[in-house]
Amino acid sequence: MKRLLILYGFEHSGHHAAALALQDAFREMRPDLDIVLLNYFLYASRILERFSTRVFFRMIKSTPRLWDRIYRNPLSEERFTRFRQFVRSWASRGPDDLVREYAPDAIVCTQSFACGMINDFKGGRRAGIPLYAALTDYSVPPYWLYDRIDRYFVASPEARSLLVGQGVDGARVLDSGIPIRLCFQSLPSREKARRILGIASPRPRGLLMGGWTGWGALARRAMEIQRLNRDADLVVVA
Repeated sequence: MKRLLILYGFEHSGHHAAALALQDAFREMRPDLDIVLLNYFLYASRILERFSTRVFFRMIKSTPRLWDRIYRNPLSEERFTRFRQFVRSWASRGPDDLVREYAPDAIVCTQSFACGMINDFKGGRRAGIPLYAALTDYSVPPYWLYDRIDRYFVASPEARSLLVGQGVDGARVLDSGIPIRLCFQSLPSREKARRILGIASPRPRGLLMGGWTGWGALARRAMEIQRLNRDADLVVVA
């Protein structure tokens, strides 16, 4: 193998962070390997990337229950298939352009839409390029089920069981965990970390996490928690 293509969706997202972690690990294992990291939405169309990001942000922030229904609904894959068909007919560049331009020996996807587009390409062109899926969820949404993925890498044995229970060959699923950056392999002591972050006080401490960009009224939640716990420190991470 000489060139590896890693596809993600949305800049600075969890999918992007996982792709960066994989890039670091592959570079450490194979310094001679040419690794290409690519936002598939942006590659296909700048307009598509802006539209998809805007819709996704709006849905998560304004109607999280709607996204939850999409996330868990077994009919979601059918709708995503229709969306991929629409994108193929509308986007300025497609998966065939991608493969022709970068000529990768294998493709790793950390985001489901990009993975679906390559999966469809493999079927239509009868292409044998190896396709690997690295999931960043502890669950397995129905829109991650594709028949031309050579290997799934999932977060846990439970996630593996979910895939196998939905008909995926167990030999194609490895419960490897979610990719994280190599720098987290060597952590400072708790005391040193607190000094670095400027939170070295002996008071009780809480952690509030808001995901990708701190959505979900994170600032208001932080103020409510702090108001109810004035004798504690609160660390907020997005």
